[in-house]
Amino acid sequence: MTNAPISEKSDKTSVKSESQALSGADAIGLRIRNSAREKNLSQADLCRKAALKAQTLSGYWMGKTVPKAPQLFALADALERNPRWLATGAGQPAPPVELDPERASEEERLLNAWRRLDPEQQAHVVNNAELLLGVYMVPRLKLGREEPLSLHDKDRGFKGDGE
Repeated sequence: MTNAPISEKSDKTSVKSESQALSGADAIGLRIRNSAREKNLSQADLCRKAALKAQTLSGYWMGKTVPKAPQLFALADALERNPRWLATGAGQPAPPVELDPERASEEERLLNAWRRLDPEQQAHVVNNAELLLGVYMVPRLKLGREEPLSLHDKDRGFKGDGE
């Protein structure tokens, strides 16, 4: 290794290279890879869901390039991630929950009631909701349907796999 002085020009180049290395491409790539793994998506699956070319996704995946806004939003949608988190790591990974415009008042009432409960009561609500989902989902899944039973379906009953 030589002790030759570094010229001012090469010093600026090395500083620029360092700042590019710290630009977040590696971190974005890591968040993309980890999010895809959590969703059990291969690169090919993610390419299809985000409508990206394999070479483009590979650059993001490996932390070599940073997605521009349209690609970032497509990735965020495909990965069900908050675009701000995907780009910067700030905030929550999950996208913010939006109220259904047709049921906003009901959802708002539910959220307001939830916030007034203490943590133990909130845990009971979650357990009961999961129990309800299980009760209503099992019959439909056995019938090859993925949607839960509605309140109207409950009155008809469940006759089993032969229905």
